[in-house]
Amino acid sequence: MANNYFEFKQFKVYQDKCAMKVGTDGVLLGLLSKVDFLSSTPNPNILDIGAGTGVVSLIAAQRLPNAVITAVEIDADSASQASDNFSLSPFASRLSVIQSDIQNFAPSTKYDLILCNPPFYNGTLTCPDSKRTLARHALSLSFEELASSAARLLSDNGQFSVIIPTYAAEELTAFCLTKGLYANHITKIFPNRNKQPKRVVIQYSRQNIPLLESELIIDDAPSQKSAEFKALVSDYYLRC
Repeated sequence: MANNYFEFKQFKVYQDKCAMKVGTDGVLLGLLSKVDFLSSTPNPNILDIGAGTGVVSLIAAQRLPNAVITAVEIDADSASQASDNFSLSPFASRLSVIQSDIQNFAPSTKYDLILCNPPFYNGTLTCPDSKRTLARHALSLSFEELASSAARLLSDNGQFSVIIPTYAAEELTAFCLTKGLYANHITKIFPNRNKQPKRVVIQYSRQNIPLLESELIIDDAPSQKSAEFKALVSDYYLRC
């Protein structure tokens, strides 16, 4: 019988209550998002939109030992599971979860970094499992609403980082631009050296500066992770 959790080096993520399990997208968002700009911020406030299991927040907490992280999750079971995962982690004092949709989330603070692994199966057939549909489809959070929410909740010098399919990058970037958010960095994620990138991590800010690009290749060969992928996850995965 498969485990109902995914174990990392410093924390364990239970996922039996969540429609969407721990996946590579969330891990890559947590690890590829640029955080150097936070070096002069003593206790950065981070927001995780659509927390799911809480894995993105947990990775952020490990990467940034002084960060205070708030996760927002619309689904009650997922919010409960994320809360449990937070409380069992060594970062419990810096993590919290709020059950809410992001459109009506109205905190008293702004955030220095906003992270989101959004629903992106926009316009495709929904599945019979309503929770899985909510997690996977842009029914509860459109790209336009996501861009608007990020702009509303971001601090003046903050940055918004998101992982999405490559085909959706232009659409989201266009919505962000209408809200005064500019793409500053894009990481193209290649499944292997023979395929086109399927995902991108894009980081936005209010600064209109030249776009920087980088890339990550996940597999060198079937079932053989690249050296760069292994280096990226080495402090987090038990094995790769």
